[in-house]
Amino acid sequence: MLAERLDEWRAVQANQLFAVGTDLPTARAQMGHHSATFTANVYGHADPRQAREAGEKVGALLWSR
Repeated sequence: MLAERLDEWRAVQANQLFAVGTDLPTARAQMGHHSATFTANVYGHADPRQAREAGEKVGALLWSR
């Protein structure tokens, strides 16, 4: 039970890091992982809000000319 709770808190930490725009190498270091690939595979799922914001930013770049 304790191990499951620790995993949940690690997921919360990772989600918060990505939610505030932390880059992958920094998140990897904060999580103590040996590779950014592992961090991305485990915690790098898309946040719908961030995906929308990214799309809006790219759209603004494309259509601002």
